Amino acid sequence: MLDDRETVVLKQIIHFQVSKSFELERKLNLTPRQLSYSLKKINIELKRNNLSSITRSNSGQFFIPNESKNFLEKQIQNIPDTNRYFNEDQRMYLIILYLLTSGEIVSLVHIYEFLNVRQIVKFKLNI
Repeated sequence: MLDDRETVVLKQIIHFQVSKSFELERKLNLTPRQLSYSLKKINIELKRNNLSSITRSNSGQFFIPNESKNFLEKQIQNIPDTNRYFNEDQRMYLIILYLLTSGEIVSLVHIYEFLNVRQIVKFKLNI
């Protein structure tokens, strides 16, 4: 299953034809490591479906085989918005809204429950 970042990366590569890594990093405000991680997750999904991976040339240009491209386009269209996670900015605004509108003292536990964050994620985020 592809996350928000992978979906955005795919849309940029497929629909907006961003063809180079540095363009994509700049446009989406990603580090090279974040982009590599997203591409790795996309390639895992492709391999899981017995399709060829997205490759990059030494100059950073993307190559997607047609069969894989068709599959990924269908995947993007089939992702329901209800299963999406909030990005960092959305979480920040939701927390601010929650704090401003709550009529009681708010603890971190309240915020975790409000954002539907699991226990393991709390430790990874060092919250």
